Amino acid sequence: GRMNIESGSENLRFGLNTMFGYSIFKNTNENNQSIASPLNAIRWSLPYFTPFDTDGSYLQDPTPSGQPNPLQELLENQRTFPQWKGIANTFVEYRLPFYREVTLRTNWGFDYTQNESNVYLPRTTYAGSLAVGGTGSLARLFNRNFRYVGTNSINFRKNFNQEHDLNATIFHEILHNDFRQFNFTGYGLELPFPNEAAISPGSSTNGFIPTVGGNGTQNALVSYFTDIDYGFRNKYFLHAG
Repeated sequence: GRMNIESGSENLRFGLNTMFGYSIFKNTNENNQSIASPLNAIRWSLPYFTPFDTDGSYLQDPTPSGQPNPLQELLENQRTFPQWKGIANTFVEYRLPFYREVTLRTNWGFDYTQNESNVYLPRTTYAGSLAVGGTGSLARLFNRNFRYVGTNSINFRKNFNQEHDLNATIFHEILHNDFRQFNFTGYGLELPFPNEAAISPGSSTNGFIPTVGGNGTQNALVSYFTDIDYGFRNKYFLHAG
């Protein structure tokens, strides 16, 4: 979705440009070359291989190729990666009515990204059997990054005696970035639910203690700078900053 607004008068102008989107990626592990990857099975599966046994159940190890059943790994293992993305830019510009050579402007840009990762590996698959205790795992990840840039300026533009053109601007700018992430992996999926309800409570006796992690970074930069352009008779020009 997008929305663009710009309006104003001779002395005052303002605008807002925004873009936002939501997307979900599923099972997009093209770069995964592990033995449990269905795409990796394409290279190893024999042309007469069928994923089902005579009773209609998944054919289990060993398959004719000696690999895990790729169809079972594809359909039972669930990997979803939702993402929210939003970008916005807004500005306000004001020209002094009593001294029209001076213009004040503030411009702010925002960028927000939110990612999630949900990976469910049941105990019935080869990938799930590699988890702690061999009974599957559920991994959740959440991170978000928020970045904004604010630029404030004072501009002076004037022509002197039809020969000298001066355009000078003083800027103040701030850039800030904030990133946060949290993740956990639970084991012992004894119940057939593709969510936290299937996780066995962790303790030192059953060995199903969840793995928890997280991190975050924050940084900022404040700048002051100028930009000056001078022209003489539209023939000679000088730029400084």
